[in-house]
Amino acid sequence: MHKSSQPVMETVTICLQLNTIQKLEYVAAFRRVGRWSFENGESRSFLSENVFPPLTELYGDFGGRELVGATMDNWPFIKVGRADGGIFPTGGIDINVLDTIAERLNFTYRLVEPPDGQWGYPSPDGTISGMIGMAARHEVHFALSEITITDGRETVVDFTMPYHFDAVTITSRAPKQRGKALAIFWPFSFEVWLLLVAVVIAIGPVIFLFMECNRRANLSQETFRLQEVVFSVFRAMMVQGNRLALKSFPIRLAFMCWYIFCILISALYGGTLTAFLIIPAYEKPINSLVDLVAEAKDSGFILTIMKDTSQESILKEATAGIYKDVWDFAFDPNKSHVATQTDGFSRALTEKSGYITTKYISEIRTMRRGKHLYYIGRETFYPQGFGIACPSGSPYRKVFETIIGSASPYSTDRLFEGGLVAKWCQDELVGTRSSTSDSDEGEQDVVQAIALDHLQAAFFLLALGYALALAILFLEVLLTMAK
Repeated sequence: MHKSSQPVMETVTICLQLNTIQKLEYVAAFRRVGRWSFENGESRSFLSENVFPPLTELYGDFGGRELVGATMDNWPFIKVGRADGGIFPTGGIDINVLDTIAERLNFTYRLVEPPDGQWGYPSPDGTISGMIGMAARHEVHFALSEITITDGRETVVDFTMPYHFDAVTITSRAPKQRGKALAIFWPFSFEVWLLLVAVVIAIGPVIFLFMECNRRANLSQETFRLQEVVFSVFRAMMVQGNRLALKSFPIRLAFMCWYIFCILISALYGGTLTAFLIIPAYEKPINSLVDLVAEAKDSGFILTIMKDTSQESILKEATAGIYKDVWDFAFDPNKSHVATQTDGFSRALTEKSGYITTKYISEIRTMRRGKHLYYIGRETFYPQGFGIACPSGSPYRKVFETIIGSASPYSTDRLFEGGLVAKWCQDELVGTRSSTSDSDEGEQDVVQAIALDHLQAAFFLLALGYALALAILFLEVLLTMAK
């Protein structure tokens, strides 16, 4: 320290000691990095460079140190083997990410599983489950296995920037072919059938009333019984023509409008029925959360989901809207939780349930199990990013991000911006597709010949009509005998 001639001012030179090894000899050196002064009761410092090196330099080389990471067997992102009571990586998208970071930063790693087998989420009672809990309690250096970045999780751990993005969908059993016993009724909805029956019943008396008004006004001398008019109206609906000799123009015009209506209805019915009969028809699939709620109300359909995942949290914490409806009507606390992804997809085949997970997972896992057995909903929701979870305040998180993605346009080791993660995802899909037998593709929709099961309802209506006619005949005989 050097004292100046002025007693109110002191100046101190700040030096940084550098320890280096040159030719196997330990060398200590100092370099001036700034100065500090005290003048008139105020302190001032002037630094020409940082005293402490930036984290990217400090943690740019781990020197071969072993890091411990939490993970779960979650193909295609993580594939692990088991030996001596532990696990070891055998492949997967996240393993490729981790291997790239480890090679670049010069560290090795050892993987462990969470005791509860869950991804993890902070609970209201303060406990934190799964891999997130292990990272939050500093039991591991990082957690990696398709972990979604959420606001709730970021209160207890620090995430790297996302290295992959996806959205959530619903996977259920492939719709079965509809039974054809009532195929002749398929062309029109229930409301249309009701309206047609009402029109056929009403139009006969309406035309008859019109004819009577015309006759009483001395505009026509034609007289027909109500039964004749009603039967002619029914004949027209069956495209059987008309036997009434009509001379009045207004009455002819009324019947002409009715004929046109009947021709249009007949053409629509015939064409639509043909399409329904020769092309297989299927049950309505679950395409959206709205479909899921409707099916839950109608038939007890439930959702299945892994516990303490981001997908469960958005449904459970919703206070209004479709997410709350799904939680209220489709979630069963005794049946909806599954232990693994495999259980979710298995239950989708054996129960009336839909498994909620990311679209990529749905595509690749159904491809392996037999894509024709499943139906993946067309609507996706809850877009999300996946990151590496680190303990809060981890100094190496930023260093991990320099490998995942960098702000520098000249960086050559950015996994996300360089498209490497997307390529690894595509490679897994291609590998799974090539290993899947062609026989798993399922039957294609082909034109089918009309068989007896297509016309069951027609024969049933014929039998019902004859039975009704026989019952009426029997009743008329009894009334005649009673007179």
